[in-house]
Amino acid sequence: MRPAEMFERLAVGALMAASPPRLFDYIAGLHWQRSMLDEWTGGFPFRPGGSILDVGCGPGALSASLQAAGANVTGLDRSSRMIALARRKYSGGGARFAEGDALALPFGEGTFQAVVAASLVNVVTGPEVLIAEMTRVTVVGGYVSVLFPVLEFDTAKVDRIADELVVTGFSRTVLGCWQAWSRKLSPETVSGLFEDAGLSEISVRPLLSGAAASVTGRKVTSIGGT
Repeated sequence: MRPAEMFERLAVGALMAASPPRLFDYIAGLHWQRSMLDEWTGGFPFRPGGSILDVGCGPGALSASLQAAGANVTGLDRSSRMIALARRKYSGGGARFAEGDALALPFGEGTFQAVVAASLVNVVTGPEVLIAEMTRVTVVGGYVSVLFPVLEFDTAKVDRIADELVVTGFSRTVLGCWQAWSRKLSPETVSGLFEDAGLSEISVRPLLSGAAASVTGRKVTSIGGT
């Protein structure tokens, strides 16, 4: 650890306690974060112009990026402060933002052509409920996709990412905090949640030099099984 990193980690922790929207907005602009999200969304099997729900959208950067790429995006977060910042920064670009519970999504069955969630399945208290809800509000034929840090995300991977993407200074400290503080999951566990929710055509993609992964599945039947 760099001599300054201990103090920088304290600063990250203090900012998380004082203003999570400000911290997450800062993280959204970091090169390694944008690279990971671009790698993930670049592989989406979704049609241009389709309706996408971004669950746990935070301050809205991913929603805005998907909207700019041609989707019709709704971002949802339980934090009123996150939604206020998202609306202030990105509503002019066409994305819509709503406050709501990821474990009880305020939308009807089959509302969206795709439903996505970044770094959420690993933090909610009921990941199986999250995936079931994401599946419920997806149209038949649509897709569900989540991104999360994996069990193999260790300090060696932080070093590798830093070397590959030239991540230095405070940005590297934030990456190290994500590694040290985040709850991690295996792709097998998340794939099992997708199977339990009735999703098919499940695929796994490693992201960010193997520090994270995405799991994507397709809804081929309605809740009633038809």
